[in-house]
Amino acid sequence: MERTPKGLYSPEFRAEAVNLVEKSSLSVDRAAKQLSIPRSSLGNWLGSAKK
Repeated sequence: MERTPKGLYSPEFRAEAVNLVEKSSLSVDRAAKQLSIPRSSLGNWLGSAKK
């Protein structure tokens, strides 16, 4: 998967990334690597989803 320029990710992509971590056995690090996104971004999205 190619990286999105300037970290612009659609809300749908963010939701799918969060679901990938929450509903699978993948760690945040592994999922971020698989999706070619920064680990910190995925961690932020997970934190926001839990609120």
